[in-house]
Amino acid sequence: MFFIFSLMLSCFNENTNSGDTIDPLFERIPEISNCYEGTLSEIEKQKALNYVNALRLTHGLLPVEYTARKDVMAQSAALICAANSGIKSVPTSENLCYKADGAQGYLDGIVSFQGSATANWQKSEVHINEWIIESGKDSIDERRWILDPFLKHISFGRVIGTPTIGQYKYVSAAVLIVKHNETADLSDFNKEFVAYPQGVYNASLFDPNTFLSFSVIVDKTAKQNNASINFANAVIKVLSGANELPVTDIRFDNRNCGLPNNLQWKVEGLSKNVSYTVNITNVETGNEVKNYEYTFSFK
Repeated sequence: MFFIFSLMLSCFNENTNSGDTIDPLFERIPEISNCYEGTLSEIEKQKALNYVNALRLTHGLLPVEYTARKDVMAQSAALICAANSGIKSVPTSENLCYKADGAQGYLDGIVSFQGSATANWQKSEVHINEWIIESGKDSIDERRWILDPFLKHISFGRVIGTPTIGQYKYVSAAVLIVKHNETADLSDFNKEFVAYPQGVYNASLFDPNTFLSFSVIVDKTAKQNNASINFANAVIKVLSGANELPVTDIRFDNRNCGLPNNLQWKVEGLSKNVSYTVNITNVETGNEVKNYEYTFSFK
């Protein structure tokens, strides 16, 4: 089991482009054509853990631990995704390289797929960035799992190579297992909400056209007790100094996805190197109506 000893936000500035040999990624290199999932290296798993925890630290969240108990599940799910040139639904026996462990990995994890016409690979951080940014999506799912304050463990899988079907010469699939029986101890945790983005963000971790999001923590003993939050009458204001920016596409839900409450919206006219203040008022948290405020910027 891995534990995080130190976090450096400078890791967000690392080059995540292709170019290195794939050998450091794997102890045993996957073979998609033979439905062999391979084994991810301990170094690569530690790097994924460090990167996830650096993201969580930006939001004031507790670090997670690595567990190898679901490594086979994660690696098998990544193999199925890569072999089939990317599938988002839970695999069935009709899919190439189907394995029961891989199907369970889809149920317990979040999946990222990238395809290319050239045989280059990108660092695992690129997949993690995709999960946190969620560009072009109508609902926020993967981000909520990574920024779940109750998250205690993760497992990570990655497969790269050439598929036997589909249009891509090269594919890369990654799976992060986020559903575990144990949850983090939040008895000494003092945050009341999780917002994206919050604080100073690197531009590589934020797309101005994606949804911003906000979730409330009212019960730190049981995750499901946070499902009662009502955003129906909530009012969102995003300010740059005295100027209020247009807020659009407001949505909310109480799905069991990370924290089981979520408010999301888009903002028109966001720019780099500008500090924004977000005011969210009239949030119903059981018997109380609460207001929240925080700031963010991206560079």
